[in-house]
Amino acid sequence: MKYIKYLTLIAIVITFSCKSTYREKNNFQFKNNPFKVMDSLELVNREMNFKINPSENWKLLNEYGSKYFSPDDEKSWPKTSLNIYKNIVKENYKGNVTLDDYLEYHVLSQKRWNFKDFKYKLVKTKHKLYGEVYVMNYIHRYNLNNQVENSLFLIVYKNYGYTLEYKAKPEDFYKRLPEVEKMINTFRVL
Repeated sequence: MKYIKYLTLIAIVITFSCKSTYREKNNFQFKNNPFKVMDSLELVNREMNFKINPSENWKLLNEYGSKYFSPDDEKSWPKTSLNIYKNIVKENYKGNVTLDDYLEYHVLSQKRWNFKDFKYKLVKTKHKLYGEVYVMNYIHRYNLNNQVENSLFLIVYKNYGYTLEYKAKPEDFYKRLPEVEKMINTFRVL
């Protein structure tokens, strides 16, 4: 019985002595404004540590546990979209990660998860800020009636791999490609 009194006293002391001294974050006071309202782009930038300027008619969507950009007028499935992923590639390679390392990493993951006989076209191009970039093109067939053309823009920066994945129905793919290329050129790691 006397242990219960001591445990209760210790619990009360710990509860009252543990208070947060961290009052200010992101230039606002928790006391005055406990929640900061962020627009969707701020939230993505904060979580993904990147910035991209979408075209006027593209919007950020948060569906099926994924955030991606898609045109406003896109209604049918599969949707035209631009997804951005950050990959930790360093643990798989010794030394600095190169663009060729990231390409190999990507091809192996595609073979492992999606395709046994993964066929793709590869083009090397340049990003305004990050220099050489690989663009990997391939068709992903969901079933006999649905297929999507994919372009993966592979960028390596500070030993991280960034994949900007543009996908669309084959009949829409080249219509929106110039717009997507402009968006990709605005991509910045924060």
